[in-house]
Amino acid sequence: MHRLFIPGSRPRLITQGTLLILLLCVTACGGGGGSGNVRPASTTTNITPAPTPAPVTPVQTDPASFRTAEFNQSYNLGDIGAEYAYAEGLTGSGVTIGILDFNFDFLSTEVNYASGSVGPNQTYIDLYEAQTGETADTEPHGHAVAVFAAGAKNNIDTQGVAYDARVLAVDYFSGVNMSVQQQGGVTYHVFDPFTYMTNRGARVINISIGYDEGDLIPTPPAVTDVYTIADPLTAISAGAILVAAAGNNSDPEPMLSDLDIMDAAQAAGLLSSGAGAYIIVGSVDVNNVISDFSDRAGRARDIYLVAPGEDVVFPYEDNTGKGLFVGSGTSFSAPLVSGAAAILFQRWPQLTGRQIADILLSTATDLGDPGTDDVYGRGLLNLQAAIQPQGAVTTTIAGASATAMPIEQLGMVLGQAFGDARPYGFSHVMGLDRYGRDYYYDLDRNVINRAETGVNLEALLDQYRGLDAAAFALRGASASLYVEDNPTVQYDFGSWLHYLHRNEDQRRLAAFSVRGKALGWDWQLGTGLSMTQLLDGRRPAWDQPRTLGMQGQDFLPEAGTFAAASYDLGNGTQLAFGLDVDAIPGVPDHPNPLLRDSEDRLTSAMQLNHRFQDGVLGLRLGAIIDNNGVLGSRGAGGFDIADGSTTGFASLSGRYRLSPNISIEGRVAAGMSWVQPAREASYFNGLNHFLSTSWSLQLHGRDLGIEHSNWILGITQPLRVENARVSTRVATGIDISSGLPIFATRQFSFTPSGREIAIEAAWQYKRDQWMVQANLMNRMDAGHVKGRNEPAGMVWYRLEF
Repeated sequence: MHRLFIPGSRPRLITQGTLLILLLCVTACGGGGGSGNVRPASTTTNITPAPTPAPVTPVQTDPASFRTAEFNQSYNLGDIGAEYAYAEGLTGSGVTIGILDFNFDFLSTEVNYASGSVGPNQTYIDLYEAQTGETADTEPHGHAVAVFAAGAKNNIDTQGVAYDARVLAVDYFSGVNMSVQQQGGVTYHVFDPFTYMTNRGARVINISIGYDEGDLIPTPPAVTDVYTIADPLTAISAGAILVAAAGNNSDPEPMLSDLDIMDAAQAAGLLSSGAGAYIIVGSVDVNNVISDFSDRAGRARDIYLVAPGEDVVFPYEDNTGKGLFVGSGTSFSAPLVSGAAAILFQRWPQLTGRQIADILLSTATDLGDPGTDDVYGRGLLNLQAAIQPQGAVTTTIAGASATAMPIEQLGMVLGQAFGDARPYGFSHVMGLDRYGRDYYYDLDRNVINRAETGVNLEALLDQYRGLDAAAFALRGASASLYVEDNPTVQYDFGSWLHYLHRNEDQRRLAAFSVRGKALGWDWQLGTGLSMTQLLDGRRPAWDQPRTLGMQGQDFLPEAGTFAAASYDLGNGTQLAFGLDVDAIPGVPDHPNPLLRDSEDRLTSAMQLNHRFQDGVLGLRLGAIIDNNGVLGSRGAGGFDIADGSTTGFASLSGRYRLSPNISIEGRVAAGMSWVQPAREASYFNGLNHFLSTSWSLQLHGRDLGIEHSNWILGITQPLRVENARVSTRVATGIDISSGLPIFATRQFSFTPSGREIAIEAAWQYKRDQWMVQANLMNRMDAGHVKGRNEPAGMVWYRLEF
């Protein structure tokens, strides 16, 4: 810590309070307890340079890869977690650090000195020495401070925190921005390094120089020309972070010059408001214990940090020459904070100095007594924590008037008809922390495609329970109950043989219906049955083989709470109507509660069936109304794709008996969906009106070769979205001048990459208490994912006794 000597009493303001007199004299680095302990390092002064790297070097993302010999030359970088910033690509590039100090080595390759850097002017050295009676120091204190802040990463000597930052070095005796004023017969030569540095882009300014009570000169020489400095508040009021060393006198609070700046900033309203900020930095040792020589936080505890400054390694020069030295002082702690601020400014240039300072203070590692205390202040500089989001990270949605949901609650569930479609632009989604810092997240993982889960054989087997049917008469109607109980043993096989054994005694109601006739209409109410069978005029075929891959392939739900009615128009023609309410299941463990619960869906349809001698033709028209989604898809927390939708569909079906024991059945269907844009804040501007299709063809046989047997051969294209597109407004960056997100409009296809074609054979034998069934299936482009094939099979039997 370079001490600045004051002739006379405390510094005072002159000329309307705009200039602070600091009549300074330089001594050796430090002063006070242990501060002058600069000694040659026991390590070599030059680390062997690494071989020249290849022209293309992969970007390092592992913090450990940055812990080189140069990095480890001193413990200070690792102590503050600098390598974690480097792993994020943060090195201070493009940022200018201003340093006011003495004796910089502008010829050194260890620091990238900015072009505006300026050294001492002998005229002002002469003025200073005359007015103080002290001799100016010549040791390279300023250069050492610059290396701690921004020493180059070049495998030579040591490395600074922000190793790619520029240093705008201003020697205390440079006389930059000089003005001359007369007062009381004395000519004051006032230089202003703070305006000089902020006007040249410095957003953080380091001052590892200062004065204390013991530096007052009681009887200064009588002179008529005085060299002095402008008020340091100039830097804070210009929006910069002023970082000052605490001092090396083991005092219970920082040195006098720091407190004078703090008190003046408090009086001017700059300590708690405005764009600039002020931080005082003390020293800790390798064990993060406050250094014996370091001044403590005291009444500056709210703006006080500590950083390594005891027995640290740096390039220096004494009477033996240049080399690496070991020394101590808060002079070397302060530039670590300045370098950390530069790294944050590189990543978030839109932030103010006050915001950056608050981040550094609030993310510091607590030391000493819990919370802010009089020794360690806010704690140890922690660059690893400072680059992490603070507070809840929220989404950034164009036009959203209210705060969006936390980023982790964004989610979307896509129905099977959408296959593997997803908004791939959401692999880089912006979120803002409480400081407005932008972070980017891969939210493609938050899009759940139900079709990508494949065939869940165990879940399908759970549907193959034993069925007991009971019918009974009601007044003017009849009722049917279908009850499932557990089979004793089941086998299924896919990629491997899997054995399932059910011991629990469990029964449940599989389906229920009430049928009747009134005014010439046949009607039916109930739950658990397929509307397809009801509209086709067929009763549930529980005695036929059930298929693995051909269920839920059409627009109508497989099961729900329904009402259906049909009327015989004569000549084999029947008109049928149906209404069904079913539930689209949610994702129980989803972070967003809106996606955990099921969502009701209303389906209505009208069908005209015409029977002829050996078959039936059917024409169906219908509509699906989704409350908060479309075709089983929905989103939340900024991924809301629709406020609701209506899908109109039409299908043509037919059954034809080829022989007494063989029949063929087919269906082709197409639909158009009209989607209402989300009313809540969402990334999606809305889906287009899109088409969807499905078709199937099956052969049914009975008693061929084996009596009491049934079989099905089928080929199916399950329901598939054909031409869905979505428009999004996604935040792609931050406007530095305004600090607001920049949005871009993008178009994405919501059409799956493949088209599933499923081929299946099913066979069933049932007689008395025995039932055996076997299924074989192959799904090509399974789940509408191009190139994914999924063969599957099942064998199961049931014995009642």
